[in-house]
Amino acid sequence: MVGLTFLVSLASAGTMGIPGALLLPLQRETGWETGAISSALAMQLLPFGLMARFGAGLSRDALAN
Repeated sequence: MVGLTFLVSLASAGTMGIPGALLLPLQRETGWETGAISSALAMQLLPFGLMARFGAGLSRDALAN
């Protein structure tokens, strides 16, 4: 279980970090400004922040049973 959790965490961190590394190539390819690309990436993080409290509550309830 620990190994699976590690692999999922590693994959999700890589997925979330790749757009930051590709920011300049994205700018050159699309012609968009840094602010437009960064706003799109920020919107990607919004659901994580909104759902974190509910996920923590579900985890706590699952561990209690």
